[in-house]
Amino acid sequence: MARLPGEGLRARDTADFERLVDRALSTGEIARAVRADRTGELGGRLRTGALAEAALLAEAAEPEYRTYLGLREGAAGGAADGTGGAGSGDGAREAGKWRGLLPLLGVLVPSLAAVAAVVFLLLGHLLRPVASQRALGDALITAGQVSVVLTAASLACGIAGLLGTAARHRAAGADAPGERLRRAHEAWQLALLERGIVPHLERQLRSGPPSAPTRDVGSRTRPGYSSPDFAAPDYASGRYASGDFASPDYAGPDFSGPDSGPRH
Repeated sequence: MARLPGEGLRARDTADFERLVDRALSTGEIARAVRADRTGELGGRLRTGALAEAALLAEAAEPEYRTYLGLREGAAGGAADGTGGAGSGDGAREAGKWRGLLPLLGVLVPSLAAVAAVVFLLLGHLLRPVASQRALGDALITAGQVSVVLTAASLACGIAGLLGTAARHRAAGADAPGERLRRAHEAWQLALLERGIVPHLERQLRSGPPSAPTRDVGSRTRPGYSSPDFAAPDYASGRYASGDFASPDYAGPDFSGPDSGPRH
């Protein structure tokens, strides 16, 4: 199934992402900042933030991730078929069987030739002084010399065969689907760590935690009502100003006495 850009990580790859986040938090400048945090909350906050941005951070390693997914899906498809390489697998096993005999012959032939050379030379030198056995002794010495040459030649061929086999094994191991998948997996993890997770955590460290609102101790909120406006008395003159009370008009009534003239 083709993967569209920006889809994020597959479910089975989220565990790798979490391990990479933990790895980034435990190395370098980020690890020192986490250890220096007195509250002990910095590591958890950074980890939670990185996991929340997993889809965005995964885009930093998008090419490597596509390559890795292609190889993984191809390997899974080949394993599910089970028939794609049946004939070629039989041919490879047959060729591998014959190639496996070459190192054995490379060790066995030089050993036998060396033993034969020692035996022939020894018997030839023992029989040569005897007059009746001189011809046989010379023949054995000649056979021993030939065996020495064969030993050297077979030893050289055996060494070359061993080196060739080792080189083929290395090449086959490097080109194997499993090895290519492993290298693609490592390349994706490295790209995700260096281009996605670590830069994100460093940006979070530089930005710092959000500052909590501070309260000004000196300024208090006034209640929603105002005090009545009391005017202070005027103390400037040193006396109280009395109110202007007008006294009532208590003029006595105009009583005229009875008209009593002088008594006669």
